[in-house]
Amino acid sequence: VQELRANPTAGVPVPKGIQPEGNKLVRMEAQAARFESGQIHLPKEAPWLGELLQELLAFPASRHDDQIDSVSQFLKWAEDRHRFERTVSIAGPIIIRA
Repeated sequence: VQELRANPTAGVPVPKGIQPEGNKLVRMEAQAARFESGQIHLPKEAPWLGELLQELLAFPASRHDDQIDSVSQFLKWAEDRHRFERTVSIAGPIIIRA
């Protein structure tokens, strides 16, 4: 958010920051059941997939967890805003099924 505010792009609205609730572990624990129940689908191939999977599988013991935190916050956002929709797809990489 800070970088986008510092370098605005014409025609793009100024981003609104959201204060996350709890710490990274609490936020991801709140989404773990969605992974376990098969509601979260990742692509079979993507340039970023290996790194993301490493973080997911090593969490919370890994040194790097920024992607995990982004995923958990996105899932919370999608859950809050799209309860009425059966499927949410953002640019294809993550699909959430209710």
